[in-house]
Amino acid sequence: MEFQTNLKKLRTEEGLTQYQLALLVETSTDTIGRIERKQKIASYEVLFRIARYFDKPVEDVFWYE
Repeated sequence: MEFQTNLKKLRTEEGLTQYQLALLVETSTDTIGRIERKQKIASYEVLFRIARYFDKPVEDVFWYE
């Protein structure tokens, strides 16, 4: 089962840099980058903050295949 993410697509559609998104969801730029590269699954807290920022259910941003 592989971790998948729409994070980069959502972020770029909003015109945000990784740095800007990291500030908005109170995490590090490194965390955002690693999530986008599928190298890290963030904590539930960060996952929910990201989904909340984009006003989407967590499943629309992150999922397993």
